Amino acid sequence: MTEPFAHSEHIVVLGGAGFIGSHTVVRLLEGGHRVSILDNLSTGSLDNLSEVQKHPDLRLFEVELQDSLWSGMQQATEAHGPIDRIILLAAQIAVPHSVANPNYDARINYNTTWDVLEYARIHNVKKVVFSSSSAVYGDTEALPIVESVEKQPLSPYGINKYASEMALRYYWNVHNVPSACLRFFNAYGPRQNPRSGYSGVISIFIDRALAGKSLTIFGDGEQTRDFVYVGDVAHAILRACFGDVQDGSACNVSTNRAVTIRELAELIKKKAESNSEILYKDVRKGDILHSFASYQRAQELLGFEPETSLEVGLEHTVAWCKTLD
Repeated sequence: MTEPFAHSEHIVVLGGAGFIGSHTVVRLLEGGHRVSILDNLSTGSLDNLSEVQKHPDLRLFEVELQDSLWSGMQQATEAHGPIDRIILLAAQIAVPHSVANPNYDARINYNTTWDVLEYARIHNVKKVVFSSSSAVYGDTEALPIVESVEKQPLSPYGINKYASEMALRYYWNVHNVPSACLRFFNAYGPRQNPRSGYSGVISIFIDRALAGKSLTIFGDGEQTRDFVYVGDVAHAILRACFGDVQDGSACNVSTNRAVTIRELAELIKKKAESNSEILYKDVRKGDILHSFASYQRAQELLGFEPETSLEVGLEHTVAWCKTLD
């Protein structure tokens, strides 16, 4: 897929050693950009960057964003020159953790956004791209989900993501800081660690299927999700980074395809050539029943189009999971 690259620029990726961040970094380097990663490596890994770790235009700075964001930005500037654009992917992404520790979630997922926007204002950064989440919608019955639907976040995580979106709009309206916002749905693909507490259902199911272990579904399996391949997510990020959106407008990054968890489990068993048993347990309190979203706004504003089918994406992910120890 063709990326909308500008001339060579200095891009800072916060959380660039993570699952989505590492795919984004690779594409930026392929486009000839200088890239600085700021990451505390709490959920990210240097293994995710193995193919580009020695790239001459890549620098990684291990920093705690809530304490050392500005010093990290200074290190990046000393290495690569003034910062042109910032991609904010670093986050606390576990909804249960946000419920148990709402103040910590606010510091990571809300306060960091303000720090980034203030840095961008002072240093005339060309664009901030913010990674939001489908969690801002909550349990809506309006399907497919469009960006204008009423926001009903059900957790501190969703609340802080939506509050951060409002901060983007404030900084545009008051300080003219350009930004774009992407609401990710269920991203999956290579480098999503299946043994992490932050992993998604696809990587967990694949890991267990390859090991011949049972796949557990909470509920009857008829709940639906919208699964988007990480390569398409990275594509959307670059479209937002170099595109014309300036005012913090939010776009869904999705496929507009509803997939039941039962269907997903059966498909993963097929791709993994597994005989794993599918088990059903009681539905978990707070789980959303149905979720899939239109990407029409992203198509219109960013030129985004998901190109990887679930079937092909699962084949890539299974192949990657087979390389794990």
